[in-house]
Amino acid sequence: MTSNKPGGDDPYIGQVLDGKYRIDALLGKGGMGSVYRATHILMDHQCAVKVLHSAMLSDPASIPRFQREAKAAARIRHMNAILVNDFGITSDNIVYLVMEYFPGRSLREIMRAEGAFSVERTVRIVDRVSAALDAAHQQGIVHRDVKPDNVMLRELPNGDDEVKVLDFGIAKMVDQKSNVDNLTITGTIIGTPHYLSPEQCRAAADLDARSDLYSLAVVAYEMLCGSVPFLAATPIAVAMMHISDEPPTLLDRVPDLPPEAEAVIFKALEKKRDNRYASTIDFAQDLYAAVFGDAPGRESTGTGSLGTSTSGLSGIPRRTPPADGSLRATSVMPKALNTPPGGTGTGSGLRSGEATVGETVAMSSNVAIPGARDQATPPPSSVPAFGTDTPSTRIYVPGATTEASPKSKTGLHLAVGAVVVIVVGLAIAFFAGAFSRTPSPAGPPVAGPSVPANPSEPPPGMVLVPGGKFVMGREGGDEYEGPPHEVEVKPFFMDKTEVTNKQYAEFVQATGYKAPSGWANNTYKVGTGDLPVDTVDWADARAYADWANKRLPTEAEWEYSARGTDGRLYPWGMDWIPGRAYTADSKLLTLQPVGSEPDGASPFGVLDLCGNVAEWCSDNFSPYPGSTAVPKDLTFKIVRGGNLGSPKERATTSFRNWYPPEKSVEGLGFRCAKSVQ
Repeated sequence: MTSNKPGGDDPYIGQVLDGKYRIDALLGKGGMGSVYRATHILMDHQCAVKVLHSAMLSDPASIPRFQREAKAAARIRHMNAILVNDFGITSDNIVYLVMEYFPGRSLREIMRAEGAFSVERTVRIVDRVSAALDAAHQQGIVHRDVKPDNVMLRELPNGDDEVKVLDFGIAKMVDQKSNVDNLTITGTIIGTPHYLSPEQCRAAADLDARSDLYSLAVVAYEMLCGSVPFLAATPIAVAMMHISDEPPTLLDRVPDLPPEAEAVIFKALEKKRDNRYASTIDFAQDLYAAVFGDAPGRESTGTGSLGTSTSGLSGIPRRTPPADGSLRATSVMPKALNTPPGGTGTGSGLRSGEATVGETVAMSSNVAIPGARDQATPPPSSVPAFGTDTPSTRIYVPGATTEASPKSKTGLHLAVGAVVVIVVGLAIAFFAGAFSRTPSPAGPPVAGPSVPANPSEPPPGMVLVPGGKFVMGREGGDEYEGPPHEVEVKPFFMDKTEVTNKQYAEFVQATGYKAPSGWANNTYKVGTGDLPVDTVDWADARAYADWANKRLPTEAEWEYSARGTDGRLYPWGMDWIPGRAYTADSKLLTLQPVGSEPDGASPFGVLDLCGNVAEWCSDNFSPYPGSTAVPKDLTFKIVRGGNLGSPKERATTSFRNWYPPEKSVEGLGFRCAKSVQ
């Protein structure tokens, strides 16, 4: 690898891979790699290059898994599928994949900006996605992560959509001669919860084309009404709904949808795959006929190694496209994504019109993050309802005995085996969000909260932590908590509580910065303003701190503010006392307002340092001086304090956790610090 120019914060930008691919700009980041716009300097054309994260190279299975993506994607040749051109490993062990460059936007981004789609536009997009999937299926490849994030659109001059399906990175190759699928961990569910087929929720080993068909039908449902059919407060509850619940009707929410079209979608959403269409092509043809009156012309017949064509829909009233020929007929849904009638839905879980369901991060319950601390379990994703005054119901799953959302017990009893599998490993797509947006710029500098005139006076909401020496770390913990060593910190101010939704919303509104994925219309749900903000990555936390004229605390400051000078194991003392913190021991299922447990204060009066949400610190992870622990994940950021799903042993003042800085998960928030002038 050679350098042509400085790479700034990203070491790859400006570099040349293998003497031919110049890295020009970052397009997005996924679970295993970052995607860049690049130029083939020998051929003088643009391409997209996915580079495996260096932190992943310590995982022996990562390179074979990356090769699997290349092999799977390279077998697919279709105008609606992203073309893979090259794969390589440089002399300095950089692993990369080269794809065609497609300067479009994800379906997720467009739905977020425009709201629900017209019936006609939905049908045409589904038709093109189905063709790309069918091309994969005929090669014996199942995508397994069909969702709006993996569908790219580009508007053509005639107003139509050019469509590309990407990210076959977790594709399953149905090839008896290939052993590559053995790289998938037994008992692990691969995919994004809101788009999983029932058989994926059961961790079935024999997935076929009909699994992708089900996921595509979920995408079609969401495009039409602005919400996926099944929403609940946890990934487990969502999976149970896929297994046992019937989807809500579309006709009440999309008045111009022909009943025959709803019937087609619901057939694709059948729980038993034998009751679905045999192929995505059959589904798309019947959906097209239900709306336009005849099936689209295509070269593919829909037959292949994973299914046989059974197309045929009769007795459907003809429906013609808009008279002006436009493919973008105005939807009956408003631009803002709708909440279903009645706000909070009935039955299992919560209903919502939130469009960011299934985005990366939001779905990272029990994510297998290679190299990240495996002792601490981030609480599962939640999808609160919006537009009502009902407090949010964020249900976490700290243990296997935890129940899901109200009225979902039946589904749990019907599929307890699936629950166990999900708790063991709900591994969200390693490559989900390969083209996901990078954090929105903060825009013009906007002054944050005012600074007190007296530099020694704590700013509002902060407490003074006097400087001093203390012993950081402890004996008796795990290998990364020791050895104990003396550290001195200078005086500093510390937020008394974690940053709340209300405080973070002020920052979002003042700067135009992107809102957390669980919010709607750039704001939190009514009734949750005093809950700690979560689902924010490290850069989000730092951006807020900069705006507030503060900073993130160092790991030493965080531990010192929690344990003081007497080496206490919990903020209040050496022994665990029930009722002083919101952890798994409290058996609570929802986040609690900040400052609700004053008896859990630290020696300096800092609250909520144990449980509720874990907290980002400013430091990169590294073993302590004198440690014999393996130095790994040195680019990851420290996370402290445990969360609502943590056992008390992992919410101590000395327990260390760490995550990739771009990771945003439920139950991970932050508080700020400020130096004393």
